[in-house]
Amino acid sequence: MSTSKWLIIIMLFSLLNILFIGCAGHPKGLDAPRQLTDDEKGRVIEIALNTPEVQKQMETKAHYTAEVNWLAVVWDGSQWSAYYHIDAEWETDPNLINVPDSAIFYPYVLIHFMEPAAWQVATAVDLDKGEIVLVHEYPASKGPVQSGSDLLEIRLAPIHEVQVNIAESYPPQVIVYIKGGLEDGCTTFHEITEVRRGNTIIINVTTQRPIDAICTQVYGFFDKNLNLGSDFISGQKYNIQVNETTHIFTMQ
Repeated sequence: MSTSKWLIIIMLFSLLNILFIGCAGHPKGLDAPRQLTDDEKGRVIEIALNTPEVQKQMETKAHYTAEVNWLAVVWDGSQWSAYYHIDAEWETDPNLINVPDSAIFYPYVLIHFMEPAAWQVATAVDLDKGEIVLVHEYPASKGPVQSGSDLLEIRLAPIHEVQVNIAESYPPQVIVYIKGGLEDGCTTFHEITEVRRGNTIIINVTTQRPIDAICTQVYGFFDKNLNLGSDFISGQKYNIQVNETTHIFTMQ
């Protein structure tokens, strides 16, 4: 066979490899969370229980409980750079709107050892292959520990204060002042997102923290002003939800 024909065959195999394996290099997951069957939940828990991290804890801690939620992972090729915990009831989880469109979803098993919980092992599972995608283990009172300083954990920020101010402009502008908390010296502000549904404005404020960082235990604060624009009707009441804080105001 001629050299040119061999080159064509090699190129075709390379193309098929890209089409079937993918360019991203990360484990296959779901584009969005869905309702898992009881069999699927049992399967991912069984996979999680057989990890070395869990088996090690079982040697000394007989009592455990397991819950299945979702983990949304942002991948950079074969490495991941951020993740978002999403509740099993994802449709009502306010953190879902913070998840980038590029994120991949995996069933997420959180195993608590002892009562009250003293140690936790968290695993994300590739349902298609039945393999572990990520594993974290950490004391129940602290965040996960993982090597790699570029890895971030994204969380909803604790909210300390919400004020609604109406600017004296034409038309009047509604500006929301938000004071949030930073849980330690490594935690910083991440982003603010908003979704409007009629007279309800849902605002999610998140923080970010390097997962493996050793931090000073100093609680800090951040301040943000969010301009909601002028699409408000005088005399009507509006409900503003900032993470778990609710504020109602009447448009002047």
